[in-house]
Amino acid sequence: MARERTGKNKIHISLSLIFIAISLALILAIYACRQKEKTYVIGYVNPNPEEEEGAQGFLRNMPKFGFIEGKNVTYIKFEGKDINAMEAAVKDMAAKRVDLIFTMTAPPAKMAKRATE
Repeated sequence: MARERTGKNKIHISLSLIFIAISLALILAIYACRQKEKTYVIGYVNPNPEEEEGAQGFLRNMPKFGFIEGKNVTYIKFEGKDINAMEAAVKDMAAKRVDLIFTMTAPPAKMAKRATE
């Protein structure tokens, strides 16, 4: 009778361990499937907001390459000609560690280079 109990206990323990292992595997699989896609943060500096193609074209065409604002990309935008405000915006973007600072002209590109060095 004692051998019978020991055998049943071993089977019960084995089944319990198998159940736990399967449960953990399912939890890990669900967690892996729910991992969010990376969201990129892009700094956008446009010193010529009246221009319709250059920098505006960049924003308009990003969805064609899979970058959807609010889904997987967020923009920190600055549009204007004020050099001091532009420099402050670029420094803020660098401090926020954006993934990219997009500029169309040399002055903000140089500001971005200095701010990220």
